[in-house]
Amino acid sequence: MAEPSEDEWWKKRHSPLAEKLGMELVSADRGSARYLLPFDTSNTTIEDVVHGGAILSLADSAATAAIWSTVEEREQYRGLTIDLSLSFVSAARGIDLIANARVLKRGRSISYCDVDVETDTGVLIAKAKVAYKLSRVRAPSEIMASLFEDKTMAQQMMLLAELERTGADVYRAMAAAHEDASAQEQLLASAAREEVNADVLINIAESDNK
Repeated sequence: MAEPSEDEWWKKRHSPLAEKLGMELVSADRGSARYLLPFDTSNTTIEDVVHGGAILSLADSAATAAIWSTVEEREQYRGLTIDLSLSFVSAARGIDLIANARVLKRGRSISYCDVDVETDTGVLIAKAKVAYKLSRVRAPSEIMASLFEDKTMAQQMMLLAELERTGADVYRAMAAAHEDASAQEQLLASAAREEVNADVLINIAESDNK
């Protein structure tokens, strides 16, 4: 099965606010993105003037899509806008708006993006600068390994024993919540094994410290 295109991937992650405002992703690829905000009277501030907050949200959505289009292995990352400034050039009255975003710099965690918000006839409405932070989500195995870093063997054993005790508590809680008697028996047996493992680790660690 072919991998989804950049814009197909982003469309699946369309924010609830973007949906509410009626925004539509036009494209997102290779560090750039285009977002459309169709005119709607619910997005106005007075008469037919498009609300500044809606324009700000449009710029933010376009910048976010542009930055994510540069990310590989996307499921391993989380991101959020950490800074956004917007300058209005002219009012948008009763007209669709398009935000054109482009990534200026992609750092190790912080990316910077420029956004031009224009009418569908090319009249500039606003310019925005966006800073966006990407954070890698560590796998459970990486988190577990980090717990044991810079610890002596005895300390590692005591920590693992504590984890084994915690595991035993989890097994017992699962057994209490399960309705099947056979499953309960197996879960409680697993809890008992965790307790035995913890005792073994503690005994070895204490012996090594003598």
